[in-house]
Amino acid sequence: MKLLWCTDIHLDCVNSKTRAQFINEINTSNGDALLITGDIATGSTIVEELTWLSDAISCPIYFVLGNHDYYHSDIQSVRAKVMRLIERTPNLHWLSNMDATSLSARRHLIGHGGWGDARNGDFLATPIRLNDHKLIADLTGHERSILQQKLNTLGREAAEHIHKTATTLLNAESDVKEVFIATHVPPYPESAWYMGYSGAIDWIPDFTCKSVGDTIMALATKHPNIQWTVLCGHGHHPGVVNMLENLIVHTGKAEYGQPILDRCFSIES
Repeated sequence: MKLLWCTDIHLDCVNSKTRAQFINEINTSNGDALLITGDIATGSTIVEELTWLSDAISCPIYFVLGNHDYYHSDIQSVRAKVMRLIERTPNLHWLSNMDATSLSARRHLIGHGGWGDARNGDFLATPIRLNDHKLIADLTGHERSILQQKLNTLGREAAEHIHKTATTLLNAESDVKEVFIATHVPPYPESAWYMGYSGAIDWIPDFTCKSVGDTIMALATKHPNIQWTVLCGHGHHPGVVNMLENLIVHTGKAEYGQPILDRCFSIES
């Protein structure tokens, strides 16, 4: 089984020529499935762009949403629109709303977009201010401490979904070899990369999801014979980190206006 992976494709920034090149790269790679780890478009265009991808790509598409996918809208409205879309579009699969899917007999995929949950670093002291807090209705106009609480809640929601789907999978399958976890936001400071370095203190409150990271770490520690492979994006700078012997995090590369196929995984049985 061949799993194609891309992240942060930001189709709202891509011209028609580059779109055609991107689609050609995917379709000529002959993948059995495509995984997109968030930041596909914006809240006002996400349905149209997912529909375009579904029509243009010949294999099933698995995806999570990123923070940009809620821009110019609110979280509930975007999720409701995406839910209606996947209900009528058979080859679109939203991991945040489903149980584990099997990539092979012993390897499986789960996921949730996650969020920069303000639990790593010092959210109240950092000078960094994201457009998220201006362009997503749920996060606009709040005192910093209230915004921190809202981000904490979004992170916990993602972690709960990952814990639930992983636990359900492991209870149902006795011979799991590897679990791929798709998320948008890096789960650890070590996996939040910039120019070859990771863990910049001012950025990690918004560029890591500690709730998801803690959950994955607990799962990998409890199940040392299972390989846990995390695929994420968000920061546009690539890197790979081994958090444990059986836990690796791949952070994907991205550039506005130039979507790429980041990697192809050959999934063994």
